[in-house]
Amino acid sequence: MKNLLGTTVFILFSFFQLSANNAPQNAVLDVVINEKSVVLKSTVRTEEMTFIITDQFGEKVFIDKIEENKKRVKYDLKALPSGDYIFKIQSENSIKIYEALISDDKVSLVNSKSFFRPMIQNIVRKVIVTSEHLNDEDIQVSIFDNSDALVYRLNDQNTGAFQKLFNLKELPLGDYTVMVSTDYFSNSTKISL
Repeated sequence: MKNLLGTTVFILFSFFQLSANNAPQNAVLDVVINEKSVVLKSTVRTEEMTFIITDQFGEKVFIDKIEENKKRVKYDLKALPSGDYIFKIQSENSIKIYEALISDDKVSLVNSKSFFRPMIQNIVRKVIVTSEHLNDEDIQVSIFDNSDALVYRLNDQNTGAFQKLFNLKELPLGDYTVMVSTDYFSNSTKISL
């Protein structure tokens, strides 16, 4: 009973730790008033980010890789013609997408959505999948054996925190691949039982 309690506490702690690791990035875009520009601000950075602007046809019109140590970058958008655009702040673990309207003299941010990379953790014949969904998003979990045969699949649509424990004790000993896919990310890990 004591081992069961210890295992349960460890698993719950792992859920909270994974949620903290998957927390929203601290990067936002602010419109500069009375200018046709935006400022990307970051408070805590542990990874490189990319700022991408695409036009209404999905063509990339601007890309900038931002180094880890940069906390504030201003972008002058006077060269862009009036129209609808998508601004994307992308890092290894998250994507923030802004819908933007650029007119002759200003930039308006209309809507924003954030997406996060799912996390996979292997703990003694169990796999924990954690993913944060601020918007309605599909999630798919697939487990394959060492011959790439599908042994388990879960499809779900979720908003909010997704946390699921997969007990693998019924599977034969061997090597497996766990793949988790969402609308914007996929993550996989190899495990041995």
